[in-house]
Amino acid sequence: MTAKLNYNRLFLFLLFFLLGLCAARGQTTEFTYQGRLTDNSQTAGGSYDFEFRLFDAETNGTQIAVQQRPGVPVSGGIFSVKLDFGASFDGQARFLEIAARPAGSANPFVTLAPRQPITSAPYAIKSLTATNALQLGGVDSGQFVLTTDPRMTNDRNPLPNSANYIQNSTARQTNSNFNVSGNGSLGGTLSANTVDSTTQYNIRGIPILVQTNTGGLMVGFGTSNAGNFNTLLGTSSGSRNTGDFNTFAGQTSGNSNATGSKNSFFGHESGLNNTIGENNSFFGRSAGTNNTTGGNNTFLGLQAGFGNTTGSNNTVIGTNANVGSNNLNFATAIGAGSLVFTSNTVALGRSQDSVLVQGILTVQGSALGGNAAVCRNTAGQISSCSSSLRYKTNIAPFNSGLNLVQRLRPITFDWKDGGMKDFGLGAEDVAEVEPLLVTYNQKGEVEGVKYDRLGVVLLNAVKEQQAQIEKQTAQIATQEKQIREQNDQIKQQQAALENLKRIVCQSNAAAKICQ
Repeated sequence: MTAKLNYNRLFLFLLFFLLGLCAARGQTTEFTYQGRLTDNSQTAGGSYDFEFRLFDAETNGTQIAVQQRPGVPVSGGIFSVKLDFGASFDGQARFLEIAARPAGSANPFVTLAPRQPITSAPYAIKSLTATNALQLGGVDSGQFVLTTDPRMTNDRNPLPNSANYIQNSTARQTNSNFNVSGNGSLGGTLSANTVDSTTQYNIRGIPILVQTNTGGLMVGFGTSNAGNFNTLLGTSSGSRNTGDFNTFAGQTSGNSNATGSKNSFFGHESGLNNTIGENNSFFGRSAGTNNTTGGNNTFLGLQAGFGNTTGSNNTVIGTNANVGSNNLNFATAIGAGSLVFTSNTVALGRSQDSVLVQGILTVQGSALGGNAAVCRNTAGQISSCSSSLRYKTNIAPFNSGLNLVQRLRPITFDWKDGGMKDFGLGAEDVAEVEPLLVTYNQKGEVEGVKYDRLGVVLLNAVKEQQAQIEKQTAQIATQEKQIREQNDQIKQQQAALENLKRIVCQSNAAAKICQ
């Protein structure tokens, strides 16, 4: 042979292969193959590398398996190898294709033709034609299978797709039940319409959903179940809780609660530091987070009531709405950013906000010691009454006085609402006298009398009367002067008459005037 051997004329003669069957040991899939190799009709000798390829057809077909046996000794053209293709023999035809080359050669394998068919060995023939095993464990095979039993002639339960056994399938099996005691595990995903757990559900060995024996429900890592009838939802919510009838929802909500009961905290860190406070309702992230012992508080909104610790009976509604100082009671702040600074106080909105009352505003009580009037502008806003010229235009004198007052008609009446007796003026009557003295509603109807404006009319009336008084006083002074002058004249006349009488009586004492 040379470096480029031509094996076209090599002939391989199949001698035999043995399955190695014997009664002394169990059969395997390994078998022995022996052959004779010639080169140009010359007997081959030396060491050769072999490659054995298993096909399902004599030509072409599909290669099923391949094994190499390097350095196989060939003596007198005869060689022998052991091959094991595993479970490649299922009863179908198989063909062995052999390739060879000198041992250690870098040249490729040269395929030898034709392929060799795999034939049956004697014991394999017995296995192929055997109808049943002769004995099983020393017991005649006829004792295991009774072909005469009528139960073997028809279908018996459980039938295929029966609900009486669980099938390994990706499709859903209907009407099937199973009950397993002990522990188990799943490597995949468990899906179910209803899952009924007797005690709890864990994640990585940590309880995540627990219904307690005391009527409570816990959902989340680090929750506590010491109290009774509590509902805890979220990681570390109520983790120290021993109180009763609490509902905590949100990470670390009610985290420090000890004996506080009947609290409702919803939102991350809501009621975080509450310890013994009771009957609190906090809704929103960090709502009431600093409350410790305060009770009966209602905080709604992001960080609502953030500053309260021990105050009670407070109501705070709105994002960042808060109590301006701690330990308040019955304080109310409504509106985002609103603050209430004193107890028993209701704060609506911020200082820069306006409050609009769409309906009827009813005030039952009133403060004491008021010293400023309250007015409502055209926008319906309540404010201090203003008379500054800064707010006025088209200014002109108003001169009506006594003549207007004399035309007004005071009346007595009963109010339809409540039946209270009262007196005053009829707005419609006043409108006929002076339209500027009445108010109108949104429909343009006469609504009320501007009683405060009547003072202006009375001021003009007083001025008119004062002018009349001053005129009459001047007239009286003139008349008094005239009277004094007349009295002086009368006195002078009386003195002159007395002198004249004295003269007459001196000369004629018997005169009648002298008697």
